[in-house]
Amino acid sequence: MPIQNAINFIKNASIDPKLRSFLNNQSSHDIPDIMQQLGYNFTAFEFEESINILHVKCQFEEQANQLHEIVTWFRLLTS
Repeated sequence: MPIQNAINFIKNASIDPKLRSFLNNQSSHDIPDIMQQLGYNFTAFEFEESINILHVKCQFEEQANQLHEIVTWFRLLTS
């Protein structure tokens, strides 16, 4: 289920500006604990695997671009 947690997070982050804003205001050090509290418990490997799964499902370039934007945002947030 952790890969599904990562998929759910990516989908929710792409449509929920409040979630993105909340996470933007957190320290990168605190993000893993906050993610677990929010029910998004996944490893970096599982996150990368979820990206692959979602990317294959993209039917249009716009969908792939949106996925790339969320992934890039999250990687910057956690670095």
